[in-house]
Amino acid sequence: MEDVYYRTGDLVRMDAAGELHLIGRKDHQVKIRGYRVELGEIEAHLVSHPKVSEAAVFTSRANDTMLQMEAAIIPNTPEGISREELQVFLKEKLPLYAIPELMTFVASFPRTATGKIKRSALKEQLKIKES
Repeated sequence: MEDVYYRTGDLVRMDAAGELHLIGRKDHQVKIRGYRVELGEIEAHLVSHPKVSEAAVFTSRANDTMLQMEAAIIPNTPEGISREELQVFLKEKLPLYAIPELMTFVASFPRTATGKIKRSALKEQLKIKES
C-alpha cells in the first residue's frame, strides 16, 4: 500500500488490514537510547571542524534491539584527523548520546545525478547494517 506521511515527520505504511507500520521518518531525526537526535545537526557539527570536508551520519543495528550512530567522514587535509580528535571536538558541542559510536574515513561519497550524497550506496559501501 501507499506510504502515508504524518505531521509528526513519521512515514508509515498501511497494510491490507488497515494497520499502520512505522517505516521511517521524512527528516533525519532518529531515536537513540531514548533520545531524539537530528542526524543533520551532528553532520553540521562534524563539518564545522577545520579538518573535515564532508560528513554523513547514519543509524545501524548494533544488535537485534539497539540502534547506533555511524559517521562517514571525508577529511580535507592530507594528514587526516583521528577519531579521538573528533570525539573531543564533538563532546564540546553535543551531549554524549549524540556522538556517533563509529566513525569511518573515506576519500569520497557516492553521488546522485544532482550531486547529493547517495546514502543508500554509501551504506552499502560501508557495509552498514540497516536500521
